Amino acid sequence: RYNGTVTGATLAPDRDGIPDSAYYFDGVDDMIATLQDEFTPGNNISFAAWIRIPGPGPTVNQVRYFTMCSDFGVAQEYWNGSNTVAFAISLPSTNNANVPLDFDQWFHFAGTYDGNTIRAYKNGALVGEQSWVGNLSDPGRNLTFGVFQTDYWQGYIDDALIYDRVLSPAEIQQLAGKDSDGDGMDDAWEIDNFGNLSRDDDLHQDLIREVPDGRVVPGLGRVRDPANPLGETLHAGIADAAHIGGVHT
Repeated sequence: RYNGTVTGATLAPDRDGIPDSAYYFDGVDDMIATLQDEFTPGNNISFAAWIRIPGPGPTVNQVRYFTMCSDFGVAQEYWNGSNTVAFAISLPSTNNANVPLDFDQWFHFAGTYDGNTIRAYKNGALVGEQSWVGNLSDPGRNLTFGVFQTDYWQGYIDDALIYDRVLSPAEIQQLAGKDSDGDGMDDAWEIDNFGNLSRDDDLHQDLIREVPDGRVVPGLGRVRDPANPLGETLHAGIADAAHIGGVHT
């Protein structure tokens, strides 16, 4: 597990209204920090999460990162009248692909990088694409949610996942909340808990942990392989190296 230290961030209802299943960051001093900085041995990386950002938004140009590690960053941007969410890659110079931001609505965001192209998806659809050839730099930044340097971010995050490979468009569509196999379970939940879309109740386990003050909060993930969903050793295939929110019982 890559457990995080919660500072100020509070549990909140998720996109389905389930209490205490997402995190809210107040934009003042809330953050979640881990001790892990890298999640891929090479240049293949993917990030996916459900996000909700309150309006009305900024009125001056700014970039505010709310997920940051050595491999990538995810930022809310306002630039020349456009509000976007961006998936950023540093080689060490930085470039990004982004999607339009709709305030006060939950939406699924995903970003991928394969050493050649940065891609950004919104609600399962490819929206932004940017050529950016090179090797991921290693600035030694531990995975942090809600703040970068001294800039704090306001918003909600649920079911944040990091993979050590490039997710396919079909996999991103599954994570965007579709029930493609018609079993009544959200695809993202099945992949998160079972590693694939084949239901097996014996494999279900709740991703929760207990912090020192006695609260039980969503854990920050485990590395998982489709053939060994409960294993904690990195394998080829789906590797959920970090997870925030999305407690299911």
